Amino acid sequence: MNFYESQLNFIKNTLGNCDKVLAFDLETLVKNNSFLANERIIAISITTSDMKTRLMIADNDSEDEEYRILLDFNKLIADYRPEIIIGFNHAAYDIPLIYTKLVKLAYAKQLWDLKFFFATSFIVDMMYICAMDLFSWTGEYKIRGLKKLLEHERYSKLPLDKKKGIVEIDGMNKAEAIESLWKTDRKKFMEYCKGDTRDVLILYNYIFKGEGIS
Repeated sequence: MNFYESQLNFIKNTLGNCDKVLAFDLETLVKNNSFLANERIIAISITTSDMKTRLMIADNDSEDEEYRILLDFNKLIADYRPEIIIGFNHAAYDIPLIYTKLVKLAYAKQLWDLKFFFATSFIVDMMYICAMDLFSWTGEYKIRGLKKLLEHERYSKLPLDKKKGIVEIDGMNKAEAIESLWKTDRKKFMEYCKGDTRDVLILYNYIFKGEGIS
């Protein structure tokens, strides 16, 4: 057994008895090509093990609205108490971005439950899990974007939402398309947000539990 298969088996065996999984994803406004600096969080999508999806969406581009949706996330995570928190590249982007917001908050406004569960839940980044899972198919360890993963033959029979194409708008890059949908087409924006966390959780359930294919 190669390293990637062995590592994936170890992770699956370690987490095998965990039932409360929470998938989350942020949508942001990117300013001046910033990375983990000045992005504004405008939406948080959360899907839990029961496949219920909740959306927290900012009404405008302001610190108050950003804090409001983070506060809602804080309450939800406190109520749900996840054993595992999954996402797609969330270990390198979504969670660190939230921390850049938390360090600026006054003590009285701190979001303690987010801090607690980010520190004590298992953080499982599906970008790397899928790369390991596909090694046995391709013989290659390769990091892929979520859109390419959702189109891969290995996952072709899963009931995936596949909403990544919503932000493929002529004349716009992804960041511009997300901002445009948030401002002008809230229904499509919500559809896009839900799709990501649902698909990531479906991939998790398939890889870790063999679920999703009838």
